[in-house]
Amino acid sequence: MEEMHFECPGCKQPIKGESSLAGKEIQCPSCSHTFTVPKPETSKTEPKAPPKGLPPKVDKKFKVPVYEKKQEALIEHTVVEEEFGVKGEREIRIKTIKRMECIEVGRDNFDAVVSKLLGKIGEENVISIHPLNYTGFDSGSQKYLTDYAVMIVFRG
Repeated sequence: MEEMHFECPGCKQPIKGESSLAGKEIQCPSCSHTFTVPKPETSKTEPKAPPKGLPPKVDKKFKVPVYEKKQEALIEHTVVEEEFGVKGEREIRIKTIKRMECIEVGRDNFDAVVSKLLGKIGEENVISIHPLNYTGFDSGSQKYLTDYAVMIVFRG
């Protein structure tokens, strides 16, 4: 098979793959953006060698997943929850849940994680719930992104 070069339209990550991928829908191994692989260009040339004295550029070899239908999550991402309190102890505790930490393979599980935690704490132990906004650096897009979270104050 002939090898071709293309880039993800989402994150601009250069990708190498077999020409048989042309026209198929794949998921970017870097940012998980789903896109259709472009047809190979015949005029595209291989990258030139770096000038002498510089180390050669290391090509990242990614295996590109090809999907015919929607796939299940391969990696289970869970928010670490500690056991809250010991019997008889009624300390005031705080738990902050960031939405970005609840995203799993493109699915936003923020509501489910917050609901599960509130069910575990119990309505009678919740003192207050505070919405929060924060800005954090996203390594995938190399940008600062504004996101939200929730801070739960409770007796545990």
